[in-house]
Parts: sequence; C-alpha cells; structure tokens
Amino acid sequence: MQIELHKITVRELTNGYVDNNENGVRAYGGRLDVRPPYQREFVYKEKQRDAVIDTLTQGFPLNVMYWAVRDDDTFEIIDGQQRTISLCQFARGDFHYDMRFFSNLTPEEQGRFLDYRLMVYVCDGGDERDLKRCMEKLRAFHAMRLKVDHTFDIFGQIEFYETLWEGEPSVYRDYSRTKEQVLSLRPFIDSLEKDWCLTHIDAIPDNFLFYQTESGEALQLTDWEYSGMQDPHVDIAMFCIYCLYDRRQCDRLMDIYFEGACDRLTRAKIYAYIAMCGLLWSNWCEFKRRLGVEFGEYSLRQYRYAKDFYRCAKEQMEEA
Repeated sequence: MQIELHKITVRELTNGYVDNNENGVRAYGGRLDVRPPYQREFVYKEKQRDAVIDTLTQGFPLNVMYWAVRDDDTFEIIDGQQRTISLCQFARGDFHYDMRFFSNLTPEEQGRFLDYRLMVYVCDGGDERDLKRCMEKLRAFHAMRLKVDHTFDIFGQIEFYETLWEGEPSVYRDYSRTKEQVLSLRPFIDSLEKDWCLTHIDAIPDNFLFYQTESGEALQLTDWEYSGMQDPHVDIAMFCIYCLYDRRQCDRLMDIYFEGACDRLTRAKIYAYIAMCGLLWSNWCEFKRRLGVEFGEYSLRQYRYAKDFYRCAKEQMEEA
C-alpha cells in the first residue's frame, strides 16, 4: 500500500460540499465520499465541533486525516469524517462558533480559514503484489495446521467487551437489533465443517513485516497476542475489516487467497465472520471510548461491518 502526504486547503475540501440522505455526504469537488448514504450513527457534539473550528482559527495543527483512493480516482474517508463535516458545515453557515457565523467573519478571517492547509494521508492499495504475497504467507501458515491448547471465541469476546461497559447502553440506538442479527449467524457458522487450527486473529497489514535480507526481501507475520484455535478463514475477515474494504474489495481478497476458487458457501461464511468481527471490535472501541480513548470513524466502520455484512451473509447463504 502506498501512502502519500498531501496538503489540502479548507477551500478545496469544502468545494462542492453536499449532504443528502439519498446520496450521502460529498466534498472536495464531489470527489470525496465523506459519508455513505443513510450512515447517521455518530456525529460530533457541539463541544467537539467547536474544538475543530477553534483549532483552525487559532492556527494550531489539526490531526491528520486519512483518505483511501478508489478505482475511479475518487476518494473515501478512512479517518477524519466528523472533522471534515464540521469544517464544511461551518463554512456553509450551518452553525456559529464563538457567537459568529462564517458570514460574520471579516474577509481576512474568512481567507485565513479557507486557506488553512490540512494534512491528509492518501492511501492507495491498488497494487496487488504485496497483497498476493501477504495471502501466500497466510496460506502457508494455515497449511501448517498448528495446534495449541487455547481458542479465540468470537462470540465470547463480543459478550466480554460488552460486560466492560458496566451496564451503560451502546452509543448506537439500534445496537440490540444489530447484535441480535449477528448472533443469528451462529447456527450457520456452527453447522459448517472447518479446518480448525492455530489462527493469527490479528492478521492485518500492519502485522505483515517486509524486511531486507542478504538474499532479498523477506516477509514475516508478527504480533501473536490474540492467536488461538479458530477457523483460519477468520484471518481473511480480520484483514478485510482492518483495511476498511468494501464488499468488492473483500471479494477480491478472497479470490487472491483462494486463487480464484472461493465457493459461495465459503464466501458466505467469511461475510458472516466480517459481521461478527465487526461487532467484536465495535464493542472493543466502545469500551475504550468509556476510558477516554476515541477511535472516531474506525469505530463507526466496525459497527457498519456488523450491519452491512450481516445482510451480505444472508444474501450469500440463500444463493449457496
């Protein structure tokens, strides 16, 4: 994956900003998908929103944002959704800061605001060579069929992190329904035969270490904190959700791992794992949030995986 730092002005970012339930939220001349249609689970509170505007008006650095490049040369926000919306809404005059709307600022103040340069890391994962090497490494590890005396229980971990909320409700209004849907996938998962073996669980891009040796570039899978006995196909699901892949990209990763031979039933199973693991990490993010650690859009995207890939799994199960 290639990652490049870009400096983008607020003027460029807010150009063409539109917020429409049917078409989602777009900015940057229509080339940036800020929020998909109907995604409304999490929005900044007034204090958080004002802090974004205060940072810019004071000339302080705003936290970097991350965008992903799409195949059609447009972009999708990985991290920075609510900061982007706050900037666009203020520039459009949707709310005031310090008792002043944007239109009440002097021309000089408006110019400084619009010319403020945002730091944006643009991530391009279009080159599949590294992906193929990672999946080859993962296949080779799974083929070893290693055994240990402990398991990683996905459903157990979902419940465990929920208990750490200490009775507080989820930040998502439809959490109970979403959890019910995800748990309803368990009979389908339990009914399938699996090659139960040591599974990494945290097989994400950050844990595939490329390094140089005297004989050339080598690849090592690192960080075995969560590893345990499980269906090895969980590792594919984990890779997908960490990369924030959409369905098409998830399908492509499966095709790479299975070398073009992923049957419908296996695909349905991995969709189910994506939904299950999305809920697991969403619950983990909610626990961390109660400790004062915010994961922003990452947390929201994990919850979206629970909802969206439950539907994908059900559709694929009916076709399998």
